[in-house]
Parts: sequence; C-alpha cells; structure tokens
Amino acid sequence: YLWITEFNKNTPSELHALLNHSLIEKMLLSVRGNPGGLLDSVGKICAFFADNPDTIVVMLKSRTQEKIFRARDFEKEYLGILKHYKKKVVVLIDDRSASASEIFANCMREELEAPLVGEQSYGKGTVQTTIDLNNNDLLTITTEEYFLGKNKARVDKIGITPDYLVKLPDSLENLEIDIPLIEGLHILLNQ
Repeated sequence: YLWITEFNKNTPSELHALLNHSLIEKMLLSVRGNPGGLLDSVGKICAFFADNPDTIVVMLKSRTQEKIFRARDFEKEYLGILKHYKKKVVVLIDDRSASASEIFANCMREELEAPLVGEQSYGKGTVQTTIDLNNNDLLTITTEEYFLGKNKARVDKIGITPDYLVKLPDSLENLEIDIPLIEGLHILLNQ
C-alpha cells in the first residue's frame, strides 16, 4: 500500500527508488486527499508506467494554443520501466484528489488498466500563473485548462468517476475501518 500525498519535485525519484528493484508484485496506490502538485512530477511518474512513449499524458489548452504532452516529453531514461505492473494496480481516489492526482489516476487507468476505487474526484483541471505586482501583491490568473489522456477528457468541475464507487456514509466517516481501502484490497487480490 503506497499513499502519494503530493506530486513534488522528489516524488518521481522516491517512487522510482522504491519500486524499481522491489519484489512488490501488486500495488494499492492512493491519491486520496492529494491536492496535486507539479505537472513535471506527475508526468515523469506516468512515463514510468507508460507502455508507449507516445502515450498522451495531458493536453493543456489556452485561448490561443493547445499543447499535448506525451510520456516521452517527461522522461526518457526510465520510460516504461514500471509497465510490468499492468493489471497489478488499484488506485484509491476521493473528493479531495485534485489536479495532478487526477492526471495520475487517469494515467494508471489508461496505461495499467488499474481500476479506480473510492469517490468522484475533485475536478480541478486548470493551470494558474502567478504574477508579482511589485508592491508585495500577487495576482493569480487561470491561463490554461487541461484535458486527460488519450481521449482528452475534460476534468475541470467534473472530476473522474471511479470504476468502483465506495463512499462512507456520513454517519460512519469517523469509523476507524477504511472501507474504500478494504474494497481496493479485495479488488487487487482478485485481479
């Protein structure tokens, strides 16, 4: 069981070091509560699992242009190094999985045929740019929207629907039993 809490600059190297020489046969990966992070970080991780260097990870669209980012655009040296996990991964998501987490979950679904378990994700599919106004004020503006994977699916304000919807009833949210985790393990062990 591996829980990725954010996609920062160290996440790809840490994940690579953990998994590249491990004896792990199957994985339950969680991005629950993960608000996202760096596009370059999640792109590299998607490239680790990519079966094809031309795999579309994400498309960014502004008012004037579209940019398609493929697995090979993020990573060359370790491209596809973890693709042997195909059909050996389950990914947990929830309503706080956003942005880079949604890119990751979609990539795992498309590349590894990993089922997604949990709740509808948050639906943050925009890129912001921050401008320093030189008076100690910052202006943040939305400059691009991103679309996921080979189908270039819109995620903003929609989110990703899990393959197995598992939501705790409000009356059980403080229960110490992690029902989505148990369901994810059950699915993983029966793959």
